[in-house]
Amino acid sequence: MVLPEMTSIHLPLSSIIPPSTSNPGPSHTVPVPNYILGPLPPTSPLHLALHYLDLADDATRECASGARHDNEGQNITEDEHDGKGALNTPTRVLLVTGPKAAFQDAIESEDERWFREHGGWMSVIQKLKRIDMRFCSSAKQLQLLLTLLSKNQNRQANVDSHTLDGCPGLVILWNVAELFMVSSVDTRLRASEVKQDNSSKSAEGSGKQFNANICISDYLNVLAAARETANHFSSINPSGPATQLVVIEPNLTAHSSLPVLPPSAQAESSDVWSRQMTREKRILVVDGARHLMGESNVAVIQQKPQEEDQEIPTEYELIVRTAQGTFAMKRQPCKGGDWTAQQDELHGWQWEWQ
Repeated sequence: MVLPEMTSIHLPLSSIIPPSTSNPGPSHTVPVPNYILGPLPPTSPLHLALHYLDLADDATRECASGARHDNEGQNITEDEHDGKGALNTPTRVLLVTGPKAAFQDAIESEDERWFREHGGWMSVIQKLKRIDMRFCSSAKQLQLLLTLLSKNQNRQANVDSHTLDGCPGLVILWNVAELFMVSSVDTRLRASEVKQDNSSKSAEGSGKQFNANICISDYLNVLAAARETANHFSSINPSGPATQLVVIEPNLTAHSSLPVLPPSAQAESSDVWSRQMTREKRILVVDGARHLMGESNVAVIQQKPQEEDQEIPTEYELIVRTAQGTFAMKRQPCKGGDWTAQQDELHGWQWEWQ
């Protein structure tokens, strides 16, 4: 017996930060594809993946239960269900980001309270194992990976990073814009020459900016490749729900921009006025994302005004045009766990909806 087709899974926007019973957050669902720009914790893609897997498992079990009621006396194929509520072919998530060391360091530095308290739970560990991660050291490697990604067609063990054992239900790109950036220290010598909008720095002060040779098409080509990757996985399994795509850029702001064309050798050797005119032709990254991903599929997170003596931003708001409103968020330090020597000391961070 074949299971009925599973409907699409609608992720709530609240799943981009740790779940909370006191402040569940917005119920507005994430459109497909989706692009979120602005400060978020490095654990955000993990929370998104975990919530998606929860919803996917619930949907699969509901389909299996409905099939049993509609077809009494018949057995569900073993490929889908083992008859005890466990899934033999569970949905998986693909997470693509920058260097592995940078991703791990960011998570350790955040030291999020939710993962401290729940990361050791077996249910969480089992779902984390269903997140396939691919790490890229450069923008070229990222572009190549997105172009080659596909499902492993043979039954042998998969050893290639560009093939997956199954089609993911969700593809997440996390902080890939940073692959186009360089440290602001490396570009300090050019600071007097290039006095453009330094908005590629994150609200958290990442100390990075776009490489001078990068233009808007370089970044948008990656988004287009990611969208085609999701479409490719959807075409492999047309009977199932479409593979969703979510791109999250925590190191960009609503004012981040890129030039239409990279500085040419002619412009660099000409007079100052010509160079300034060339560099003024810039496009906001968020506008490029809206053009490519869809006007209603882009959300922006920005910092709220804060006290002058407040060194670390703590309050933010998420703006979604389709929701016709904003959603308040806060980032605050939290105390150590019960096992720490000094439980009252502030240790790590926690994001919450307000």
